[in-house]
Amino acid sequence: MKSAEFRRLWARHDVHGKAAGAKRLVSPAIGEVTVRWETFAVASAPGQLMIAYFAEPGSPSAQALAALQELAARQ
Repeated sequence: MKSAEFRRLWARHDVHGKAAGAKRLVSPAIGEVTVRWETFAVASAPGQLMIAYFAEPGSPSAQALAALQELAARQ
């Protein structure tokens, strides 16, 4: 509350949900990966969202997720 800028921004109540972003994950099997995510409203279920996670095609994260898929298939 000591910051005038904070008080100004807080008073605006300029808040909205995020529909997309990126997340860094760490897996013991494949190490660090970065995935993007997007949310989609489920038309047949009001109030529910589907969240899709994906790696950028051709990225090191996409390669790591493919290796994880192969590992899971072998088990």
